[in-house]
Parts: sequence; structure tokens; C-alpha cells
Amino acid sequence: MPGSADSAAGSVMLYLTAFDGLTCSVTDSLELTVQQCNVFTLPPMADTTVCRGAFCFDNALQMPDNMEGITVTYRWEGDMSGELYEGESSTYCLTPDQFDEQYYYLTVTTSNGCTFRDTVELTVKPVPSVDELAGIRYPFGEAAVAMCPGDTAELHIEPSVYRPDMYIYRWSTGDTTETTRYTTMAANDSVTLSVTSRVNGCTADTVIAVTVRSRPTISTAPDTVLCPGQSIVLPQIRLDNQALTMTDYEWQQAGVGVITSGAYSKTTPQPAFTVTPTDDTTYYIARLDGDGICGSAPDTMMVVVDVPKWTISPADTTVCYGAEVEIIIKTLSGGDIRTMTNMPTFLNV
Repeated sequence: MPGSADSAAGSVMLYLTAFDGLTCSVTDSLELTVQQCNVFTLPPMADTTVCRGAFCFDNALQMPDNMEGITVTYRWEGDMSGELYEGESSTYCLTPDQFDEQYYYLTVTTSNGCTFRDTVELTVKPVPSVDELAGIRYPFGEAAVAMCPGDTAELHIEPSVYRPDMYIYRWSTGDTTETTRYTTMAANDSVTLSVTSRVNGCTADTVIAVTVRSRPTISTAPDTVLCPGQSIVLPQIRLDNQALTMTDYEWQQAGVGVITSGAYSKTTPQPAFTVTPTDDTTYYIARLDGDGICGSAPDTMMVVVDVPKWTISPADTTVCYGAEVEIIIKTLSGGDIRTMTNMPTFLNV
């Protein structure tokens, strides 16, 4: 019979010779392949207790380095559902609907014909329910569905399901209270609330999406200078991002408030609006987007009213007819505007 030396070789030839008692004989042979299953080891898996929703089996067949060319197939089955997985990976993670089996069976098969089996009993603990647990209040009232970059929203646990005696709550902002405040500059963002049972230690997460609308940018016109009594028509508003849908616009005057407003159209010019400032004045445009949420980053236009301000020297004086008189006109900043000499006795400036 084959021995250990034959097993190491992988196969053995057996010969059978039959004699008739005289001079005749006949011989036949048989090649016997010896499976080297005793060189493999499948470590037994211990029964375990897990939280529902996240668990992976990992039990790789161990083999010596000289077993090149041997492939291994892993097959997992549940005691109620049958086959759960079959493939070459020794790691298998249960899907959410595969936690209701009590016993899980592993069958490992090698390409040289060896088979190994193991059984695991899995006790599954429930996780906290996070359905409809948390909500968000945007800074524009109960009907608001989004916020603007840089605004702050309040996220909260619904009072009817808030149970700090049974659960530990932790927001991704770091807060562990019933509410948290969150400020964002991102176009799309989210906040996570983790809930841990004080009874069994299992944790479940819920993600609250935070909708952030882009704040449009606009441009009007450069600053300008007017003389006293002059007027200017406020320039047309230009929306830099033509992909946005805008509905309304309004012009405001610093220290006064809204001076004109109307519906915005990408194709129809805004009606002309004339202003006649009496002093240096700042006008700025504030706009709302199509959802009535995010105002634009304001674009300002400074109108400087250039009222002439100067000093004249000398003061009132008496001179002889034909005398040379120098009159100097200076701005308040000290620069000479002009110097006049050999002027007549009477001079209007």
C-alpha cells in the first residue's frame, strides 16, 4: 500500500501479476494519485455576537509555500437561505438582508480535490433605528429647502424620539446634544448623526443632506464722478453666471434703502432709473435667485459729486490803479489751480 514517501511524490504506480502455476503469467498496472490534504489547515472559527448591519467572515485556508498552482474556492451558506456566496475570496461580508440566519456553513475546496468544512453560529444584536430621527432647519424659515454659502443651519433630533436615557448621540460636528448648528461654504454637504445603544453598544448612523445654493455674482459699472446738479442713469445689471435663473433685482442707496426694484430678465434690459446725488453716494445692487433664497454678493458703484472747494488769497485788499496784483486759487488739498498776475482792480473768479 502507498506510504508517506508515495504521498510526498503525489502519485504511486501499483502492479498486479497473476500466474497460472505453470509458466504463464499476466501483469496489469494502476496509477494511484495521492491527495495531499493533510498539508492544508482550515482554522476553526469561533461562534460570535455582532451588531446587525456590518460583519465580515474571513477564514483563509492555510497551505505551505510549495503548493504552487493550487486554487481554492470558498462557499458560504445559510441554514435558511442556502448559498450566500461562492468565489475565490476568503473574506465575505454579509449584506443587510443576510443577518437572519443563525448558522453559517463554510465549504472550502481545493483544485486538487480536498474539501474542508466549518460552521459558525452568529448571534445578531439589533441596532438603533434612525429612520426619520433627525431634521434640518434652514435659516429662511420652515418652508426653506436650502441655505446660502456661509449661512448657518440648525440640525435637530425630533423631540418625539429623543431618548438620551437609552442612546448616546454624537453629531459629526462634535456636539452630543439634541441640536447642533452647522455653517458651510460647500455647494453640497452633509452632517452625520451617530446613535449608540446604551444597552448593547450597537451604533447606527444617519446622514442629513445639507443643500447649499450657489451665491450669484454680478457686476454693474465702475465708480464715476459727477459735477453738482448732474444726474446719472444706474447701469444695467450683468449676471456673471448665465446658467443661474434669477427673478428679481433691487438697487439700494447707502443710508436710504431700496430705491428701485423689478423683475430680472437675461434678454430684456432693466428700465432706466436716474439718480441725482447731492453728495458722495454709494449705490449697490442686491439680487435674489429663482428660489428666493440666496442674495447675490453685492456689487457697488460709488458716485462722487465733485463740488469745487478752494481758497483764494489774498483777502480783500486796496491797491493803486495799475499796480500788479497776484491772486492764488488753491484746492483744499493745497495744490495750485492757477496763478493770475497783472489783473484789473475788479475781478470775478
